[in-house]
Amino acid sequence: MTRRFLLAAALIVALAAGPARALEPADLLIVCNSRMPGSRAVAEHYARQRQVPTANIIELALTDSESMPRTDFETSLLLPLRQQVLALQEKGRQPALLLVYGVPLKVGVAPEAVSAEEKAQLPHRLADLEALAASLAGRLAGHTGQEPPSSAAAPLPYARSVVQQTLRFLAAPPKPPPTPATLAEIHSLLYLLAGTEPFARLASGKADGGEDFLVKLHGIVANQLASLPFLGVPPGLELQTAALIRAGQGLVGELSFWQERQQRDPEPMTAAAVDSELALLLAGSYDLARWLPNPWHVQFDQWPGIAAIRGRTIMVARLDGPSPAHAKRLVDDALWAEAHGLAGNFCIDARGLSPAKDGFYGEYDQQLRTLRDILQKQSDLPVIFDDTPDLFGPGACPKTALYCGWYSLTKYVDAFAWQRGSVGFHVASGEASTLRAANSQVWVKRMIEEGVAATLGPVQEPYLQSFPRPDLFFPLLLAGRLPLIEVYFRSTPFLSWRQVLIGDPLYNPFKTRPAIKAESPLP
Repeated sequence: MTRRFLLAAALIVALAAGPARALEPADLLIVCNSRMPGSRAVAEHYARQRQVPTANIIELALTDSESMPRTDFETSLLLPLRQQVLALQEKGRQPALLLVYGVPLKVGVAPEAVSAEEKAQLPHRLADLEALAASLAGRLAGHTGQEPPSSAAAPLPYARSVVQQTLRFLAAPPKPPPTPATLAEIHSLLYLLAGTEPFARLASGKADGGEDFLVKLHGIVANQLASLPFLGVPPGLELQTAALIRAGQGLVGELSFWQERQQRDPEPMTAAAVDSELALLLAGSYDLARWLPNPWHVQFDQWPGIAAIRGRTIMVARLDGPSPAHAKRLVDDALWAEAHGLAGNFCIDARGLSPAKDGFYGEYDQQLRTLRDILQKQSDLPVIFDDTPDLFGPGACPKTALYCGWYSLTKYVDAFAWQRGSVGFHVASGEASTLRAANSQVWVKRMIEEGVAATLGPVQEPYLQSFPRPDLFFPLLLAGRLPLIEVYFRSTPFLSWRQVLIGDPLYNPFKTRPAIKAESPLP
């Protein structure tokens, strides 16, 4: 019940906390490839259908391959688009990108950013910091009546514990209180261990607002660090970032930072979807080693400084398929469904997995069951639900309007009679690895060939946690408050990663006919 209550709250917040205004056709920049026959025609067709100004069509000379090297991506695509996005922002628009048929799908690996020498130095740096943290924490513990560390105590957890107990000591000092000299020593050690952060916490309850130097400094440092979770540490800036973290969070924060760096995957995972990298084209330099959190996701709506971070994050969608005709059909079907309604079955294919027994796989399977429960109590849509290891077989899903299920790796199963305007996605590891290979059976390509109007999927192994939660993505869509691109960006967890959204970004099949009661508590 608690989890579903939180999901209901997240849904309501998501509908209320999107962009400052609804996305408009004039916000879209349509990107096509001058070297790919038919690409410009798809861009022009979309612009006509959605009344996007023709000046918003950007034609670039790109490779006609579905993949492009990282250097070409940066020089031929990212840099020219950045200028266009900034120019549109100056006109008061909130730019979003639509990549069309012919724009490459995948971007290659980035050069190694960390030298072997730097990697070799990291264990020595950690050992020095751990020894210093243990020493400082032991001294601080002695001043506040805490137990000294044992020889087996891990330095970082012990230091954190000492900091927390010291804060309680300062909030309610003993009688008699410590001498001024002792108090000054406690403050000094606390600052060295935990930076400005504890002083801001101690001052938060004071009537004067705690307007002292350390509190003001903490505000400055916290502002500098606000984007760190979303951009990571850009190559070459590790030491600068560590120094900033030490100022705000002390030795404990810096030690945590370097420990996390040491525990990172030994092989960087820099290959990504072009679309997902372009979402960060205004972010400047950022960490390419693996995925980054998507600041538009509903979980960050209350994050300090999130508005500024979102202002540097661009929503991206793709109008694409095996041919220009397939790509054009996506917007045609979207417009038809908006005018006539999207009706049919919601087909959900779970696997009968348990969160307790099957870990992450069981948790995602449970999200499919939660989606079924939401639909049964908050929607009149007919649901076809399977909770066995078997996939839907041929003919199992007549009149399919919506679909989510798993797991058939790169092998589409023809179980569906897709309704015009249908939306769905299949959870597997390589279902958007190609949109053009003639004999490929990957789900995204085959679903488009069979008639789906909007879908999503990964260009290569993305890991399960990178897929949107079905019990968030689909309720957002069914509520009819947000267009497709915003539904996706409010629910997809990561950027600079491997998922792509394919469909008309402005598509909102339930705008005039909501299919779920979004304001109501979910079951």
